[in-house]
Amino acid sequence: MRSASPVMPRVLIVSRRTVRKDKYVDFVGEFHLNLVLEYGAVPVIVPRVEGIAKHLEAFEPFHGLLLVEGEDVQPESYNSDYSSLNPQERAKVQAKFSGDTLVDPVKDKLEMELVRTCVERGLPVLAICRGSQILNVVYGGDLYLDVETQLGDEVVHYDAANYDGHRHSIHIERETPLEDWFGSTEAMVNSYHHCGIKTLAPRFRPLALAPDGLVEGYYDPECYDISAGKFIVGLQFHPERMQDIEAHLADEPAVFDHPACKAPYREFVTAVKVCANVAMEHELETLVETIGFAGPPLQRVKALNGRGYASHHGATSAISLLDPTAMVRVRDLKEKLDYESGIVDLRTGRKRQLLSTPAIA
Repeated sequence: MRSASPVMPRVLIVSRRTVRKDKYVDFVGEFHLNLVLEYGAVPVIVPRVEGIAKHLEAFEPFHGLLLVEGEDVQPESYNSDYSSLNPQERAKVQAKFSGDTLVDPVKDKLEMELVRTCVERGLPVLAICRGSQILNVVYGGDLYLDVETQLGDEVVHYDAANYDGHRHSIHIERETPLEDWFGSTEAMVNSYHHCGIKTLAPRFRPLALAPDGLVEGYYDPECYDISAGKFIVGLQFHPERMQDIEAHLADEPAVFDHPACKAPYREFVTAVKVCANVAMEHELETLVETIGFAGPPLQRVKALNGRGYASHHGATSAISLLDPTAMVRVRDLKEKLDYESGIVDLRTGRKRQLLSTPAIA
């Protein structure tokens, strides 16, 4: 008999698309998926297809949002356009970054809507590379259309000849999460981008700067408290890719440049779990209040019988998810729920033994 799967927190990730064999294919890089799973959440991929924004309720419940790489953010989103570059500059940028400058308004709109939804609900958001640019734009920041053209070439932010091996230095701001993770105010990070943050949105504080002053990371200090499920962080670099690429492609254990490379995902998923715990407790409390009565009178047995197993299964699975600090109270709810919504034999009024009840963790 198949056992029930444990309930896991759900992290939304919007896909990007490419063309393969004359058709569009949606995908998300496995670096992100592996780290989300490693720390105890399940990645849920939202396809960036026309019309999906009308059906986001179908992805409920979700407990966090991971924004990842992709094409350039549409300049109109931050009141800009390529007219700020002269024709020669524009042609050079479009030739050098032909794939990235093909913007994806569908992905932009979808991710921006999800950002607003998650932040309004107080759910964690981790934004990597393009994702950090999207998050910044949503809250009033803007971007360089091309860093080299508009800021200068003091720092190489994109090196096609040494794509995964290229690194440049960053200065990490003191008393920030990034300093906690790296244990230093200096680090070497990878760099794959030609756009970048020009003006940081007012609600955010820098985590790190490149030597040319470009923002390489930021966070919302008012929404950063892991124990309370608060986490809003944007990183221009790719910590998940700062590892031995050959080992990854050979399916060997990951070898990262620095232990801190995994820290953003670990802390993000930890905050996601807190939010999931709170949501599950609220759901159980609401269910108990809905069902709540001193004992199951026979006249209500029929109504309960249809939903008893679903309620029992949900409560049991929830316990496998919840942190130990929440266990006692939820076990009390579980016992009450078992009593009040247990499957009952309609002939005798006695509770039947559930045939496939998951064991309590």
